[in-house]
Parts: sequence; structure tokens; C-alpha cells
Amino acid sequence: MKKSRGKQQAPVCHQLMVFLHFVGIQGTGANNAGQRNVFGISRGSAQVYRDRVVAAICSLRDEYVKWPAVEERASIATRIGRDYDFPNCVGIADGTLFPLGSEPQTDDAPDYHGRKFRYSLSVMIICDDTRRITYYLSGWPGSAHDNRVFRSTKIANFPNQFMSPLQYIIGDSAFENDWFIVSAFKKPAGTNIELGQELFNEKMASLRIISEHTIGLLKGCFPWLRHIPMIIKDDKKSFRKILNYIDATIILHNLLLDFNSDECDEFVEDDDVSAVDASDEPAGDNIFHPIQPGAVKDQRRRDLLNYFIRFNPKFSSRKAQLVPFYWMSHVVLEERHNLCLLL
Repeated sequence: MKKSRGKQQAPVCHQLMVFLHFVGIQGTGANNAGQRNVFGISRGSAQVYRDRVVAAICSLRDEYVKWPAVEERASIATRIGRDYDFPNCVGIADGTLFPLGSEPQTDDAPDYHGRKFRYSLSVMIICDDTRRITYYLSGWPGSAHDNRVFRSTKIANFPNQFMSPLQYIIGDSAFENDWFIVSAFKKPAGTNIELGQELFNEKMASLRIISEHTIGLLKGCFPWLRHIPMIIKDDKKSFRKILNYIDATIILHNLLLDFNSDECDEFVEDDDVSAVDASDEPAGDNIFHPIQPGAVKDQRRRDLLNYFIRFNPKFSSRKAQLVPFYWMSHVVLEERHNLCLLL
């Protein structure tokens, strides 16, 4: 008589459905009690099913979430240069917050106070022009600044391993400039930025919006990221489990782009997308040459700005339209000052 090897596992599709139900619902409806009512399974089974699926999906990480190789980066740079006129750009970086449903049960719980939510995790995401996530770093508390999280990535610490001397990624004004990352100009408090810098930010916004759409799509497809119903405890396993679930959802994001890219937009909600701040080589233009050692940190951004002013017809035309307005404003203010002196 053949000995029984124990209770047979539930069908894979059933276990996968339990996991997708968990990550596809925002709030407490996806907790163990909620899944018990929906699927008619015990709380323990719900947890076991989800953990198995997460482990299986995470085993695909190297296949679906990877930094583009040399030839792929060249293709990305070609498309971005053609469509957005940012030569040699290979990605867009942006930080986002994943709200936690409960206060962490740890001594450092105050560190998880985010800029927008009571408690949250800060995650750095880098994507390409097709909204594919090519690099990410999760696990920082919500109080961590985007630039601090980015500076802890391998890309920031070993940029030569990820990009050629001519390549770079872009980000918003929160990032510190370097040869491998170009950020938007930051508006000083109470004053206006220079006209050229304003136009630069406007031009960059059309490319940066891709990262906003990427994050919006991620949260739209997996609403649990808007309210993570798992508690961070002193036990490191609880925190590691949350990060594994985040890994799994990011892998699924890229997998969905491969199989169903045309239908993904319907999952994006307005609340998931944050607002954006407002191939021949031209002879002698610095943007097509590596940054020399010892150059200022925003040298790449300066070169890009000069490139747009000199060689981009739309940029030059827009500038020509705005100059008279700024000049007239200055004249009006000056005349108003003179009238006040007379009166």
C-alpha cells in the first residue's frame, strides 16, 4: 500500500488568486479574516498561499527587473533623444511613499512619519521611457528625503558600472546634480527662477511625467501599496516580508507591461499620479563630451541648458516670446518706483 505524503496543495491558480486579491484591494478587506470570508479558507492557509506565491514571483526578479545592458541603454537613449530631445538620457528617477496601515511596533516608529502620510515607507524608483522599472530601492522610512535614498543606491555609488561617461538619468529638484543625474532647477523661496531655467524645467517635465505615470500605474494595479495592511515589528522577518511583497508587485508591474501594456492605463487613478514641477553631433557642444574630473556638480545640467538654447528651435522660440513680457514687467515695476518717488 502506497503511503500518503500528506495533504495535497491547493491548485496553483487558486493560491495565485489569493495573493492577487490581497495586493488588489486597498485597506483591511485583504487581511486574513477578509480572505477567509472570500475564499472559504483558514487564516493560516491564506498566509501560506500568499507567501508561496511571493517566493515564486521573487525568483523571477533577475529576469524582469534589471538594469538595461549596453545595447538596450543605447536604444533607450535614442528613443528619449528623438521623442524628448534629451540626448544620452537612459532613465527617470523619482521617489514615492507607500503608506503603512498601522504604526510600526518598533523603537524607531517616529522615523516612519512621512511628508504626506502618518506612517509610510520611502521607495526610490527608476524607469525607462516605456514605464518599465529598471531599478528600485525600498525599505527606507517615510521621513527619508528622496536624495538621501538615491545616494544610497548602487547607481549613485558606482555610476560607472551602470552608465557610460555620456549617459545620465533625470529627476526632480530634490536630487543633487552630478554627471550621472540631472535634476530640475529649484525655485528659491519668495523669488522667481531665471527664464532659461524655467524653460528647462518645462521641457524636462514632459519627460519626467513618465516616472509619475509609472508610479501611478504601480499603485493603480496594486492598491495595497496605498495602504499596506502589514505591521512592522521588532522582529526583522516582519519587515523583510513587506519588502518581499513590494518586490513581487514591482516584478508583476514589469511582467504586465510585457503581456498587457495597452490595457494597463485603465488602472491609473488621478490620486496615484503626483504633479510635476513645472543624432548628428553639433560641433563643439559640450553635452556630447564626458564631464571632466573636478567639474562642478551641475555641469551636466549647464551643458544641457546651453544645448537647448543653441540648438533646440522650440526652446529658442519660446524664449523669444517670453523675453518681451519679462522686459515689460521690469519696466512697469521701475516706472512704478519712480512715480512713488514723485508722489
